[in-house]
Amino acid sequence: MHQGARPVSRMRDAIAWLLLFAVGACFLAGPAMADDVVFYGTVWAPYKQKLENGGGCVSGSVGTSYDIRNFSFYVVFASEKNSDSYRKHAYFGYSSSSDIFEKNVVYTDGAVKSSIFTMCLKPGRYELVGLKFGDMVSKQLVHVPFVVEAGKHVYLGSFVFHQAGQGNCPQMIGTPHVEVRDEHERDIPRIALSKKAPKADPVVQVIEIDASAGKPYFVACGA
Repeated sequence: MHQGARPVSRMRDAIAWLLLFAVGACFLAGPAMADDVVFYGTVWAPYKQKLENGGGCVSGSVGTSYDIRNFSFYVVFASEKNSDSYRKHAYFGYSSSSDIFEKNVVYTDGAVKSSIFTMCLKPGRYELVGLKFGDMVSKQLVHVPFVVEAGKHVYLGSFVFHQAGQGNCPQMIGTPHVEVRDEHERDIPRIALSKKAPKADPVVQVIEIDASAGKPYFVACGA
């Protein structure tokens, strides 16, 4: 009986995630597997700009407490002016298979397995707008702001995907969600080891999650 309960539980969690997503929505292109899993945007809105060419950089980590193999979790973002257009979104994320390629970047911290990311972007105002879970893109857009400044490298935080019943945020314990944590003491030394580490030292500015603006996806415990 116990062996059969776990697949049923996983199916229930998968259905809960599906309720947050539109199956058959406009999918983003797949990531390049390397020391981080990132996508800089489409031909309609490319956001990449190197630090030495006037860009600004962001970094952090993405992980999950979800017990699943060969799957990917992404935080989707866009510039403020492009946030409502699916064609102009980008993302940073975590792949549960990426440890095959970069064992020094993917790491386990208790129940959470994570990997770091770094991205250098065009300066400006950006927003977290949703999630990408495997090949599914979140249906409802949210607007959680952050700023990219020329010549600066900012640590945004650790983004942890939880299934219903997991995580440290009581207000979200009954639903799948992404918890935003300050894990800079753990993450920054690993970011420094990345082949794509920005040359500027990171400033810790963990993205602020407003209790209403982040729903139904993002939450910071106590927010």
